[in-house]
Amino acid sequence: MFSDVAGSTQLYEQLGDVEAKRMVGDCLAQLAEVTSDQGGTVIKTIGDELMCRFPTADAAVTAARIMQEIVQSAPDTEKLRIGIRTGLHYGSVIEDGGDVFGDAVNLAARMASVARGGQIITTETTVAELSPTLASATRPFDVAKVKGKSAEIAIYEVLWDSDEEVTRMATKLMSRGQVRESNLRVTFAHTIHTIEGDAGSLSFGRDAQCDVVIDTDLASRRHAHCVFRRGKYVLVDTSTNGTYVQIAGKEDVYLRREELILHSHGVFCLGQKVTEADPSLLVRFSCE
Repeated sequence: MFSDVAGSTQLYEQLGDVEAKRMVGDCLAQLAEVTSDQGGTVIKTIGDELMCRFPTADAAVTAARIMQEIVQSAPDTEKLRIGIRTGLHYGSVIEDGGDVFGDAVNLAARMASVARGGQIITTETTVAELSPTLASATRPFDVAKVKGKSAEIAIYEVLWDSDEEVTRMATKLMSRGQVRESNLRVTFAHTIHTIEGDAGSLSFGRDAQCDVVIDTDLASRRHAHCVFRRGKYVLVDTSTNGTYVQIAGKEDVYLRREELILHSHGVFCLGQKVTEADPSLLVRFSCE
């Protein structure tokens, strides 16, 4: 688990180095005490962040909730309030020289980077390890791409404020069990390419290493790519001249270093308008 003091930069700017350092130090000391009380071990502090481990997922989540309650109840200082953001993940680690390493550590750090001040963010894997009582105090929050993993992972928010109104997201967030069953079918030069959910992506451009090679002077070497993200297919332009997209016969949408969610069916063209391009340079797509 990683717990980071949110807004520490503002503390240093407004209170000065000495007072801000004292406040951050006092906060980390309280977090360390909670860690010990819940059977955990502080691995190290990294600036204004505490890294710790626990014997069970329940112990970690309980500690994280208590930490938030303690920090939230502290009095304001000159209209400034310290907040913490916490990320955690359940999994095995490698111990070496008093430090810990491994995939679980990397995932916990990624969850901490997703969290905002006052939030506890964890993974679906962790929620599955929780007792029913603590699991009921979580809710689906988002999906995230994690470096080194081909598929997005479902992430959850741990609720800790008893006064918080527990609401579900207006849009149903796509955890692995919620991802809709659909494919993206792309056709170019009489060749059909398919992306099935989060299994893979398609790249477009002049470079021979692209999945779909389009040999035109208006295309960049690595012009664009399609990915599956949060239950939707997204066209991402990374080019110099941009990409023109026409969905279901509507007017062209121009992308340049931008993204567009693909739906229904349509065509796109690298570097020039769909209506002005040679038909042989058009990429046709359909979401099935």
